Amino acid sequence: MSGLARAFRQPEAYRGKIAGSLVATVTALLVGFFLFGVFYATRQIPASHGAPKVGDAAPDFTLPDSTGRSVTLSGLLTSPFVGNASSTTGSASGPTAAVLLIFYRGYW
Repeated sequence: MSGLARAFRQPEAYRGKIAGSLVATVTALLVGFFLFGVFYATRQIPASHGAPKVGDAAPDFTLPDSTGRSVTLSGLLTSPFVGNASSTTGSASGPTAAVLLIFYRGYW
């Protein structure tokens, strides 16, 4: 207690020691909370047993495209592939269609 009183009586001599101690304490607390969140709290999230695994077939669904028309996954997979006419890369066996699904969490 007397050390704090002396530091506050002579702030020009002890300013760095007080601010440094406070910054170090706040930093240690923030790092501690971050590590707690990363290593402990995330393990408390229940597993999603119904989530698709890598390589599983996606169920058929209907969603609106960028113009508002309804598009189904099965319709995209059976539609002919329309690529760049000047492109020479591609399969010689005929038109193919593929769909790339990207999953993201969305709004937090």
